[in-house]
Amino acid sequence: MTREETWQRLVTIGVVEGDIPEGPFKLSEVDLSEADLWGADLRGADLRGADLRGADLTGANLTGAELTGAEFSEANLTGADLRGADLWGADLTGADLDFSCLPLWCGGQEAKINSRLAKQFLAHALSFECKDKEYSDLRELAREYCKSSHISRHIEWLKTNETL
Repeated sequence: MTREETWQRLVTIGVVEGDIPEGPFKLSEVDLSEADLWGADLRGADLRGADLRGADLTGANLTGAELTGAEFSEANLTGADLRGADLWGADLTGADLDFSCLPLWCGGQEAKINSRLAKQFLAHALSFECKDKEYSDLRELAREYCKSSHISRHIEWLKTNETL
């Protein structure tokens, strides 16, 4: 979806009006719960404190978006691009983040997640090959926890009992 199409979708939903702005979309504190924003172009958007519970953001581009305190519980973020997004304090509990691109910087701190996401993130984080004993020990400590992840059948190190 283009930026213009995204703006038109937001107009149709009734959360904005008028012509498309030049800069990033200003959508802080708006109610977008259950909104169909599949493939939306929300690069750099200000969505601080926005309610996106249950929204469909499949494949959405949220690169560099300000998402501090946003509510994403039960939202579909499959394939969403969240690189550079500030997720500080965002609630991702129950969100589907499969195949999404998440930021690996301090802006992701304090984001709220459930055990489903915790297991998924940890399983991926421990999927790197590292010949360090402490890493190997950590992987073994986390093995049983990660095995109950919905993605465990796709994670090679969880399929075997091998250590690095």
